[in-house]
Amino acid sequence: MEVLEQWLPQKTRGPQRRVCDVMTGELVTVAPETLVDDALRVAVDQGVHHLLVTRNDDLVGQVCAYDLAEAAPHARVADCMCWQVVTISVAAPLGEAAATMREHAVGCLPVLWRGVLLGVVTRGDLRRAGLPDEVLATMTCASCGGREHVRLDPRNEDLALCVECRERARPPEFFEDLGGGD
Repeated sequence: MEVLEQWLPQKTRGPQRRVCDVMTGELVTVAPETLVDDALRVAVDQGVHHLLVTRNDDLVGQVCAYDLAEAAPHARVADCMCWQVVTISVAAPLGEAAATMREHAVGCLPVLWRGVLLGVVTRGDLRRAGLPDEVLATMTCASCGGREHVRLDPRNEDLALCVECRERARPPEFFEDLGGGD
């Protein structure tokens, strides 16, 4: 990495800030064959929402912890990951990173420099850099107004809910205690 740093663009300040100024350099990865429960445990232990999926040190996909949580526990990461990875250059302006996230409806972009994977930039990184929520996400949750992990309802494409509100709105399972008498 030290040799690579001499070739990276210099960090900038102000409105011309770039991805290299705010990205996270620590990569949290899993293999496509990893069980969903194990991958979710890695995400929780590392305190991240997005995992990069690698095979033989090559980036082959990415997966969000919320997608892992919705998958069957015995499934593999390959069953719920995004195989078409959208990446961004370390030298790209922050506005380009936000536009790319909006366009592809992702919250994390792997960051490359001359083909080498250096880190990730997340919606949270861009928010901490000062980009407003309106720039970062196109959809808002119809219930709480949140802008993270918002998806269209598969049964009603006019309704967008975040993961938390969608979970609260789901009907109870047969075995769930609703309170009151039996």
